[in-house]
Amino acid sequence: MARKPLLESLYEFAPVPDLVIYLDIDVETLIPRVLKSTGFTYWESGQDYLSVMSVFDSFVAYQTQLLDMYRQLAAKHGFRVVDARGSIPEVLSAVSAEIETVLEGMASEHPAG
Repeated sequence: MARKPLLESLYEFAPVPDLVIYLDIDVETLIPRVLKSTGFTYWESGQDYLSVMSVFDSFVAYQTQLLDMYRQLAAKHGFRVVDARGSIPEVLSAVSAEIETVLEGMASEHPAG
C-alpha cells in the first residue's frame, strides 16, 4: 500500500475548506523577490537536507521541488490557482475574485431571510 505524502497526511484530520488558493510562481520570478526581502535563508534554501554547495543552487533546487509538489497537490485536490508573478495589486485582485466567487455561491445556497 502506498503511503500518503507528508503534506497530505499532516492535514488529513482537518475539515475540508470551502476554498484553497495556491499562489503559483516560477523560480525565476521568485529569486529577485526573495533577494529584495529576506535573502536566501537556510530553511528556504533546503540546506537542512540538500547537499548542494552553493546557497543559490540549493535555493533553486529546493524551491523547484516545493513548487512541483504544490502544483501536484493543487491539481489533485482542486485548489484554485492564482498566478503570483504579477504585481501585488494584480495578485490581490485575482485572489479577491476567487474569494468572491465562493462567497456568492454560499449566499445563493443560504439566502438571508
